[in-house]
Amino acid sequence: WMFKNGVGFEGPVNYTIFGNPTSWQFSVAHTFFTGDNLYVDSYFDFAFSFGTRATQSTWDRIRVGATYTVGNNSFNGFQVNFGYTF
Repeated sequence: WMFKNGVGFEGPVNYTIFGNPTSWQFSVAHTFFTGDNLYVDSYFDFAFSFGTRATQSTWDRIRVGATYTVGNNSFNGFQVNFGYTF
């Protein structure tokens, strides 16, 4: 079994992109596995992103961010994220 739990925060930024309001987002998520013995059975994701906020009048949204992952047995990683909702 795999379980994932986390928390996220968002705050406004006094800046616009293509006339749309922007925000920052930060989240922490913990993932852990039960059952069989695994080399990595637990890890945390720390994510930060910046981009436009979705509004009621449009679904257009663009975000850029990064995620750092750290877990047991020296497991770690880093990724750059880009997303566009249309």
